[in-house]
Amino acid sequence: MTHRCQYCEKTFAQVGNKNRHEQIHTGEKPHKCQYCEKTFTQVGNKNEHERIHTRERPHTCQYCDKTFTFAGVKDKHERLHRGVKPYKCQYCEKIFTAAFTKTEHERIHTRRKPYKCPYCDKMFSTLSVKNRHEKLHITKPHKCQHCVRRFASENELKKHEESHPTEKPHKCKFCEKQFARKGTRNEHERIHTGEKPFVCRHRFCYISFRQISSRNSHEKTHSAIKCHKCLYCDKHFRKLTKKYRHEAKHVKEQPHKCQYCVKRFKQVGDKMAHEMTHEEGQKPYKCQFCDKRFSLDEKKQEHEWKHTGNKPHECQHCQKKFRRLVNKEKHEMTHVVDNFTPMLNRNGSEEEVSDVTNTEEPQVKCLYCKKQFTVLVF
Repeated sequence: MTHRCQYCEKTFAQVGNKNRHEQIHTGEKPHKCQYCEKTFTQVGNKNEHERIHTRERPHTCQYCDKTFTFAGVKDKHERLHRGVKPYKCQYCEKIFTAAFTKTEHERIHTRRKPYKCPYCDKMFSTLSVKNRHEKLHITKPHKCQHCVRRFASENELKKHEESHPTEKPHKCKFCEKQFARKGTRNEHERIHTGEKPFVCRHRFCYISFRQISSRNSHEKTHSAIKCHKCLYCDKHFRKLTKKYRHEAKHVKEQPHKCQYCVKRFKQVGDKMAHEMTHEEGQKPYKCQFCDKRFSLDEKKQEHEWKHTGNKPHECQHCQKKFRRLVNKEKHEMTHVVDNFTPMLNRNGSEEEVSDVTNTEEPQVKCLYCKKQFTVLVF
């Protein structure tokens, strides 16, 4: 005997299943959470919800010690260990661990944007991006009418909007261009005059620039500091362009990208092991000398050097060694001032700087300390 739903064409073998199904049509939710005001159609859904309040985690991953509130979340986590990706995009060859990730990806192909911001007319393809956008309305409700920037207070907005003046009273004396600020006009006129007032302050370098920002960027090429770090490894570069070129090699040679950060890997197994470190409280790497645990293998290795006394980073100017790369780089900056080559006087012999500092020759100040040096004319 089959039991037919009185609201639709569905039939059920048991009357209990039919009654539970009919609650979807009636909107009846008889099962109330004992900790909050939420109600549910089925008692199983209510029990699962109550675990959020009790913080009970009855479902344990069979591959690690991680526990979960919901069985579905545990199953999704276990797929990371097995490398299983059962969900394939219907438009391309990409495969995914979770169904919702596949659905979000497919919207790239369909260009569907189902999530609308409640504060404005913007539409979004993913819920997370929509939620991030909504926070702008809440934390920064004041939007500039001339550009896309937003501000937390009206005073900040007014101050910013002054940078969008409608009047441009400062006209270039060489062409028809007009500017809101006198300083911007003066900077523009240097294009016509060829004037370059900003001279490099480094010793024996007299390259000049039209803009102070260009001069500052140039001066970094004289420095021993490599301030641009690769996203994927520990290499540092002086120039941003060289860093980008280097990072492109990682993308080509390491095709497996972590879904939580920018790191990339050659093997999918290495990527999966790394992704586990992003899980809350997950620290799989244990020090072999003490009980400390770490989320990243390189952090564990750096810690173990404290026990072994290993200092792998050696200064390129002296024999001093360091455990951490950043400490070595800080130390090498101290050699920048001291490693100037001896200057030659007009007779061609070497002369100490201290012997000539009382002359009337122009003085050049070190970029890194207060020392001054005499520029000798050859």
